[in-house]
Amino acid sequence: MKAAIKAFWFAQEGATAIEYALLGMLIGIAIIGTFAALGNSVTGLFNSGIAEAMSNQTNSIN
Repeated sequence: MKAAIKAFWFAQEGATAIEYALLGMLIGIAIIGTFAALGNSVTGLFNSGIAEAMSNQTNSIN
């Protein structure tokens, strides 16, 4: 029993998968935080006329 616990404690098979999962989670949190912080700014830009200018450009192409 002691040998099985020791073997489990020092096993390295799943360490890489866990590390990648943690890294992916941290990147996801950073992306969500960035969107939350900049979301209102981007909405304000579109509401202040950029969307209208883009629409005018699109209409002139068609």
